[in-house]
Amino acid sequence: MNPALKGKRCFDIQGTYVTVDSRYDVQNMIGCGAYGVVYSAFDSVTQSEVAIKKIQTAFADVIDAKRILREIKILSK
Repeated sequence: MNPALKGKRCFDIQGTYVTVDSRYDVQNMIGCGAYGVVYSAFDSVTQSEVAIKKIQTAFADVIDAKRILREIKILSK
C-alpha cells in the first residue's frame, strides 16, 4: 500500500476518483463550479451528512488561491 494513502479511502464517482480520509463515505456528486466538484458524504465520526469540495488546482494561481482560502474561512464559520 502507498504510505500516502494510509488512512484514506478511494471512491469512483461517475468516472472520477475521489480520495478522502477514511472517516468519510462519499455517496455521490451534487454539483460543480468554477473551482471544483462537490460531493455528498457521510462522516462516521460525527454521524452526519457533509459536503466535500474537491479542488484540482487550488494553488496554481495566487489570486485563485486567495479566493479559495477566503471561501474556506467563510465556510468554516
